[in-house]
Amino acid sequence: MLEDFFEVYSRSMHRLGSPPQPKSFFRNLLTSEKGCKPKIFCVYLNNSPIAVSFTLSHNTVIESCWAGSLSEYNKYYAMYLLYWTMIEYSIKNNFKLFSFGRSNKESGTLRFKKHWKSETLQLYYNRFGPSVLSLRKMNFTATILKKIPYNMNLLLGKIFTKYLY
Repeated sequence: MLEDFFEVYSRSMHRLGSPPQPKSFFRNLLTSEKGCKPKIFCVYLNNSPIAVSFTLSHNTVIESCWAGSLSEYNKYYAMYLLYWTMIEYSIKNNFKLFSFGRSNKESGTLRFKKHWKSETLQLYYNRFGPSVLSLRKMNFTATILKKIPYNMNLLLGKIFTKYLY
């Protein structure tokens, strides 16, 4: 399912104007025997993936860390089905906490998550050393990244995401 996940995730990131983590990043998570347990969830329409999520779990917590959908299929509410399925999986597998993952304040993603009557918690970050680049602070970059060819966005993801995320 890695291929299906990455196709939808990377296209979603391109649409949002952000370089995606490279496929090798996710492959390494899937094959690593250390740390959190990864799982990929996909919603399909006519055997084609239209909404995806990559979760990590540890002990009694599971989190949707990376997710995306193909916007042309939004009319099918695939993301709702995807999250319903992940929550159902979490309950059936005795997880105590399902985390929708991080969101920016006032973002569309956060509004989507609030539909589920979830609890919103403020996260605080501390950095040791110099600040890294932040796409959120450079609004013009998202506009540019949305307009560049998809394959160029994939290449930028391979080069720059280790400095951005």
